[in-house]
Amino acid sequence: MGNTTSSSTSSSSPDNCEKCNKRYTNRHFKWCRTCQINYLKKNNLVNLINGNKKIDDLIKKMQLKSSKPGDTLFEWIPYNQFIDIKEIFKDDLIVMYSAIWENGPLNYDYYNEKGWNRESNKNVVLKYLHTSQNINDEFLNDREYTVDNLYAEMTNSLVMIYGISQNPVTKDYIMVLQDKYCKECGKKYTDIFDEWCKPCQIKYLKNNFSNWTSENNEIDQFIQKMQSNIEKSSDIIIEWIPYDQFSDIEEIDDEIYSVIWKDGPLMYDKNEYIRGRQNKKVTLKCSRYFGSIFLKEVIEHLTETGPIYGISQNPNSLWYCMVVQDEYCKTCGQSYELPRYKWCVPCQRNHLEGNFINWTSGNENIDKFIQNVQLEISTPYDMVFEWVPCNQFDDIKEIAEVEFAKLYSATWKDGPLYYDGREWERVSKKVNLRRLHNSQNITYKTIKEEFRYYEKAYGITQDPNTKDYIMIHKDGYYKVFCGKCGKRFRSTKYKLCIPCNLKAYSNQKSGSVKIDHLIKKIQSRVAPSEVAFEWIPYEQLVVIKELCKDDLTKLYSANWKEGPLDCHTYDTRYKNEKVILRCFIHPLGIQSIQSILNKYLRLAQRSHDSYPLKYGKDLIIYGISKNPSTNEFIFVLNAGYHCESCGKPYTDIDHKWCKPCQISDCEKNFTNWSKNEKIDNLIQEMRLKIDKFNDIMFEWIPYKFNKIKKIVENDQTKVYSAIWDDGPLEYDYFKLKWTREPKSNTKVALKYLCNSQNITEDCLNEVKTYTIGFTRFNIRIYGISQNPDTKDYIMVLEDKYCRKCGEVYTNVFREWCKSCQTIYLKNLFSNYTSENKNINDLIQVMQSKIDKPSDTIFEWIPYNQFDNIKEIGKGGFAKVYSAIWKDGPLRYNLEKQGYTRKPNVKVALKCLNNSQDITDMFLNEVKAYSIKDGNYIMSIYGISQNLEMKNYVMVLEYAEGGTLSDWINKNYKDFDWKSKLTMLRRIIIGLEEIHLDNMIHRDFHAGNILLEKNSADSENIYPDSVYIADMGLSGQVSDNIYKIDKGKGIEKETKVYGVLPYVAPEVLNGKCHSQASDIYSFGMIMYFIATGSPPFADRANDNNLAYKICYEDLRPEVNKQTVPKCYIDLMKRCWDSNPDNRPSATELEELIDVFYISYLRQDHGKIEEIEQKQRNEIKAQFEHAESNRNECIHFSSTDNHSDHDNINNDNNNVNVDNNDHDTVDKNNNDFSDQYAVELAVEQFIDETVVAPYIID
Repeated sequence: MGNTTSSSTSSSSPDNCEKCNKRYTNRHFKWCRTCQINYLKKNNLVNLINGNKKIDDLIKKMQLKSSKPGDTLFEWIPYNQFIDIKEIFKDDLIVMYSAIWENGPLNYDYYNEKGWNRESNKNVVLKYLHTSQNINDEFLNDREYTVDNLYAEMTNSLVMIYGISQNPVTKDYIMVLQDKYCKECGKKYTDIFDEWCKPCQIKYLKNNFSNWTSENNEIDQFIQKMQSNIEKSSDIIIEWIPYDQFSDIEEIDDEIYSVIWKDGPLMYDKNEYIRGRQNKKVTLKCSRYFGSIFLKEVIEHLTETGPIYGISQNPNSLWYCMVVQDEYCKTCGQSYELPRYKWCVPCQRNHLEGNFINWTSGNENIDKFIQNVQLEISTPYDMVFEWVPCNQFDDIKEIAEVEFAKLYSATWKDGPLYYDGREWERVSKKVNLRRLHNSQNITYKTIKEEFRYYEKAYGITQDPNTKDYIMIHKDGYYKVFCGKCGKRFRSTKYKLCIPCNLKAYSNQKSGSVKIDHLIKKIQSRVAPSEVAFEWIPYEQLVVIKELCKDDLTKLYSANWKEGPLDCHTYDTRYKNEKVILRCFIHPLGIQSIQSILNKYLRLAQRSHDSYPLKYGKDLIIYGISKNPSTNEFIFVLNAGYHCESCGKPYTDIDHKWCKPCQISDCEKNFTNWSKNEKIDNLIQEMRLKIDKFNDIMFEWIPYKFNKIKKIVENDQTKVYSAIWDDGPLEYDYFKLKWTREPKSNTKVALKYLCNSQNITEDCLNEVKTYTIGFTRFNIRIYGISQNPDTKDYIMVLEDKYCRKCGEVYTNVFREWCKSCQTIYLKNLFSNYTSENKNINDLIQVMQSKIDKPSDTIFEWIPYNQFDNIKEIGKGGFAKVYSAIWKDGPLRYNLEKQGYTRKPNVKVALKCLNNSQDITDMFLNEVKAYSIKDGNYIMSIYGISQNLEMKNYVMVLEYAEGGTLSDWINKNYKDFDWKSKLTMLRRIIIGLEEIHLDNMIHRDFHAGNILLEKNSADSENIYPDSVYIADMGLSGQVSDNIYKIDKGKGIEKETKVYGVLPYVAPEVLNGKCHSQASDIYSFGMIMYFIATGSPPFADRANDNNLAYKICYEDLRPEVNKQTVPKCYIDLMKRCWDSNPDNRPSATELEELIDVFYISYLRQDHGKIEEIEQKQRNEIKAQFEHAESNRNECIHFSSTDNHSDHDNINNDNNNVNVDNNDHDTVDKNNNDFSDQYAVELAVEQFIDETVVAPYIID
């Protein structure tokens, strides 16, 4: 840099091994696999060589999988190490023995720093493969085993493999495995951790069937079936329980009793089932029904509530009873939210609310806040915030003054409330008191901020003398404040005061007041785990090497002697950290420096933890320095972000891959590979297409292939499978170069360029049709070769050819062939027929639409496949039922490479009235549902027929979460803008899919959008997915609209159906539905999502409303404070009276995506396409709206009710007559709170008539 030379010092990265200076295999444990193996070899602690090349290669390959101290080190194990060998299983292919390995496997004791030791006399399993004297690929590539101990424990399905041995007599090779095989059947335990074998345990239970009976064949068969369906050791064994097993019977509610079960339930313990919980308290849930009806109740409980212990029968009343957990509240009879703690949220809140009259602070704001907080209690662990009289405190002592408040220690005589599993108790407790200065006139907002910012508190009290309010905290609360400056730690986990630490450990001065002020300003904003920006003296930078330069800057690599501060503690440094120095050639003023720093800080804003600091994943700016010789300012950056060859940012930072350098290297290494100019030019051209680190390095491949087998061979095409010994070049981002894995034995396909002894342009063009980039959908090409006998040139491809038909897989990534699977499905369903040609033709058409393995397989489903059928809704033309489909739908199993069924799936059955004869409308509705995965349109599984009524039934996906309108009404207070945009994106993607198929929905409203309940996390209220449903009126753009008449069936008509506020004005005026009218409906859904209120909720849905929509352009009012302007503008475009001015679904999807990315995903690649200014403005609008939304919710929660809760949805249920505009029909609909309104429209609105219609 300039004329300055830097002294060379030895340096090593904290990521590199201290012995070999190579990168640690596992950085966290500072564990180097190479050094550990060398140590074991040197001290003869392990056998790594057998003498068989394949075995030795296998051992090396398996050792490379050991990446941390807890992993098994795969080794060759002499056979004489095994004693007490006993056969446990044998068939035509495999023999397995149990044995004791005297020396035992190697373990690395990292925590006690004792190094390697052996676990002697270890029980193991020896697995022989017959005729394994010659090692084959199946032996070497078994996927049931792992050397990763932690991963084996996590999956609970993989067995540890310790090594390989050989029987000296039979010469068979033996895998030495973890002793996790059943001694009864010799198979791997189903549950490895609990050593539980499913087949053997089911066999045990079946053998026990004869020892009990309910004397009811149906009940016995049901219990036997449930016992045969257990999947894991922790499953509850459902059993018949004699009624005399129950004592202390106490009625809780009608037909619900609390009892003591004397023997208690079966539990799995050490290879057998025992009764380990005698005298267990359980609940009897009795039923007045018998036989199949009672069993339907049992299945419903299992599906919707949870497991049961068994079934019993009262000998007096003869009622059957479900024996369930002690899960019902003795006070209200409702199910406990947390049965383990006997915790009933409504009763606990009622208890606290009933106690409101027993205390008061004398301040209305404080009383209201305490009451609101107490009524939000949801678990027994929650603190009960309360008003505490000041005379409750003894031994008050001042201990500190922090952030303008004094802290005291004290003893709270009664102590805080805590729940002991049955009732609320108090115990005297030490606490800390924090005085709020000048708080005599405290407001609701102030106390709320204090409560949230300063962690949860026990309560609040008041000094009777000063009238100051005092917050009550846990003892030791003062520890979250710095003892030096009195400010709250920015990181309470590490008790870290960043300003004090930076002042102590980063106190270098630049000599410029302005620069020092700028550094101090940046440091004041440092958050926990962020890198500390600082002034770095130039003499701290050594081993400086120039990387590149341009007209403005020079880039150098260097070592920083002291290194950066640890961003967890800010009191230690990473010595000799490698850094990048960016030096600006021209002099910089303070404004230029500040501008450059702001740019770097924006780029580095994602660097919030130690991972990028230590490993250089993202851009980090450590600080600023200055060359004293040239007076050039230097910006000190992390080394992991820039290429060490050219100095430019890596194209792929994670893998340290620089595209310009890779292309440059390819150009330098061009050579005469194939001895054919055209082929060599092709190789050069293909290599220059490299774009990512995992792209293939296209190459000339010598003809070194074995195990060549024909896939397809005819006059046009010759394709063979083969094993490529050397395997392809792969980019090693640790070594930063292209390497080959030793003896990789890569499976490839060899496709001949027929008659290509003389290479032609057609041959070259065929090669270019293949890709070298990673893709899920196309075959990649490794390179080109030549058969030395025929002289034909050969394309070396990924082996992605179907073995049945010889064609390329339709889905390359999943190795799924559409044509073969279609034939398979045709043969599979040849025995299933609806005996109706139209239905059979429809099934074939729907099955022919599958394009990927995750698509739903549409099928004819016998009606006797459905259990627990229960009506959940009805309308004028159809009924909807929930049911359990016993066999369940077909799903493509990737491991088995075929279709399997997922049993006992809950589905929705939509039964059209009088549908004994198939109509075009029925077929159109079926076709409108989706079989595609992930397009947010309700999926259809198939068709069935009610054998009694002969009505046809659509079998649909069951959406557990209900309708969008119901969900919003229930959860609106928690419905933030992040969730709103997420939901809106999914809805518009579904509508776009409908429109791209040239379809119109025609009945698009919030009641026809269904939600999938979040099953993985019961505390997460947000749905997993969103589906557009009720495709009954959907059809092609060119289709006429249908009138549905109960008596006359279906006929074409100009009448339209819909929920009035969602119907477009042109449709109200008699014009046909269009895709633009769907967009109008979507605009109203945008309004509902934004505001939580249905459009026009304050108006009757009558002629007056329809008239104002059509002729006065009436639209719902929007609160501009809680809804972003950009959102309102887009919503109003959807509402435009002129259909031509409304955006398309595709445009809406793109614009909503811009909102989502701008507000929530600043790191997304697509963000670069959005102007920075526009992005910032959108984000600011949504942040402002969200802030105002929270304030509105806060103020509404302080009242007894909110405006949102007062919305009466009944005003949507209207019967409008032109002669009486004020008549409102309150008739109830059994299926939905949304009513479809049939609007008979001529040139002017004559009348509006209620026509209830099924809404999914």
